[in-house]
Amino acid sequence: MNQPPEGWYDDPQVPGQQRYWDGAAWTDQVQTKHLFDGVLWLPKVVRSKEQRLVITASELWWGDEYLRWDEVIAFTQLTQVMVGIPYIHELVLQCHDRNVPIGFMARVKRDPIGDRAYAVIIEMLHQTLGVRVLTGLMEMLANGEPIRLAGLLLSPEGFTREDKDDPMVPWTDYAGMKVDAGDSIYINLFRVKDGGKRKRAASVSTDMLRSWVVGPIVEEHARRYGAPVTPDATS
Repeated sequence: MNQPPEGWYDDPQVPGQQRYWDGAAWTDQVQTKHLFDGVLWLPKVVRSKEQRLVITASELWWGDEYLRWDEVIAFTQLTQVMVGIPYIHELVLQCHDRNVPIGFMARVKRDPIGDRAYAVIIEMLHQTLGVRVLTGLMEMLANGEPIRLAGLLLSPEGFTREDKDDPMVPWTDYAGMKVDAGDSIYINLFRVKDGGKRKRAASVSTDMLRSWVVGPIVEEHARRYGAPVTPDATS
């Protein structure tokens, strides 16, 4: 059986770590896996035109700034688009005692390095902050508490938009959800209507963090309090 060549590989036992393979067996040499390590172009020149970003499964370094992912309690993001292509990414990662701004721009029209950096940051926020938010909301759901999320009001009795006086739509009438992602993220919840078709019952726009958790929270409500509905068509 052919063995892989000598080198660093993802540790088969420890996620986020690499272990050295000597060509025949694993050694005791380990290192933190870099999910991203690159130099990005700064949109506003302060001390230099570029800055290094390093991301691991547990930490982030942005120049002199350092944070652990478990410190992040919220974030904001803004992406400027030029001719349909992302041009500048600006994020602020909020920790308990400080904010860490991260901003970089494309060097060329389509910049794979910048795109990759942004994708890794968002994925790590998803895996850390997003999971923590979802866990807390699931605990509220398990206790039967009403949940206000992304402009929606969700409870055992049903769902509606939080800012309207519309009656709650019972979960037995729930007929699915659609998410449209563009410059903004739009979420539509549907209800079943006469003839087995479905009708839009609540529509909201939200940010990336909340959009991650709306789906699982809505579907868990429907599973607990509703009955499966298979609409014939969308109107």
